[in-house]
Amino acid sequence: MIATKQQRGGVSIFIVIFTALIVTVVTASFIQLMMRNQQQASTNDLSQSAYDAAMAGVEDAKRALIKVDTGHCDNACRDNLRLTGSCTQLHAVIGVNFDDNREVQVGSPDDNQAYTCVKVGLDASEVEASLRDEGAMVIPLKSRAQFNKIRLSWFSPGDVTENGHTIAAIGDIPPVGSLPPKSEWGSDKPPMMRLQLIRVPSSNINLASVARDARTMFLHPQADLTGDTELGFPSRDSSETYSPTVADACLTNPGPRGYYCSVVINLGSNVTTADMAYLQLAAIYGGAQTSYEIQPLRNDGTPVSFTGVQAEVDSTGRAGDLFRRVRAKVMVSGQDEPITFPNAALSVRGNVCKDFSVTDNSADYNPNVNPEHNCAP
Repeated sequence: MIATKQQRGGVSIFIVIFTALIVTVVTASFIQLMMRNQQQASTNDLSQSAYDAAMAGVEDAKRALIKVDTGHCDNACRDNLRLTGSCTQLHAVIGVNFDDNREVQVGSPDDNQAYTCVKVGLDASEVEASLRDEGAMVIPLKSRAQFNKIRLSWFSPGDVTENGHTIAAIGDIPPVGSLPPKSEWGSDKPPMMRLQLIRVPSSNINLASVARDARTMFLHPQADLTGDTELGFPSRDSSETYSPTVADACLTNPGPRGYYCSVVINLGSNVTTADMAYLQLAAIYGGAQTSYEIQPLRNDGTPVSFTGVQAEVDSTGRAGDLFRRVRAKVMVSGQDEPITFPNAALSVRGNVCKDFSVTDNSADYNPNVNPEHNCAP
């Protein structure tokens, strides 16, 4: 009986010790998991705060770019706006105050936020932006060197996601010359691009010469074609008629520059530093968003840089001991993207009543006109 009790007691002690070890391991694991989650939450909060501080630097860079755009920035001021310049270049341009640590404090002092370095470059190797449906954008063609070609790339994987799709059905694009209803084109396909080249003569500027020298091109995307074929604007303005030009570089997968479609366009003659030339872009038969990129090229295909069109901002923010670096493309006007112009002054889905009259008799006014029935009373 005594031996049996000792055996039972030994089993109980073993169970208690084993249970205590399990509870200890579970408790330690739970505490470690809690501390890890707390540390991760703190890191995420600091990271977001550092990002916000970096974006504050981008906003100050926009102030400097607005100063450039409005003509309040002389050559010495422009020389301060270079990516190779110092991190405190904004102090000379817009007068922001750097502290003893060469930082600009932002936000609440309790948050310990600052941007430590902001560099702005007025020259950009390409212009990147996006087109919205029912809108057009005008890009100035300005460079420090002559060029006579541009490379236009458009429709990125992000556009497919933005339009609510996962893949681009490029193989289903209608053939050239066939324009189905816009609803049948689909927002998962690259849009047709309309390009208008506007060149303003340096002397004897008049509306007739601008209209005469304007050229319009429609780029109808085509699938599974290779090469970077060079296209040219038509010899006359074909804006009044549908004269598509095949863009033969739309692939089923994004190309090396990250876009599904890309084409090189010959402008006909060199665009010099003294010229005033503009490119208007519009996306037709597209989705809600179409990203694009424009790169100027020499005759031999060597890239050159735009100047005074879209600036590159490199901003570094800090929160505590964590840093975030942001690279942003900003128009020299301070806008995030080029100004969007409407394609039409009036856009409706139904009929439009255009019944005009001039009278001095108020009784002639008919308030019961129904525009859905062709101005019938």
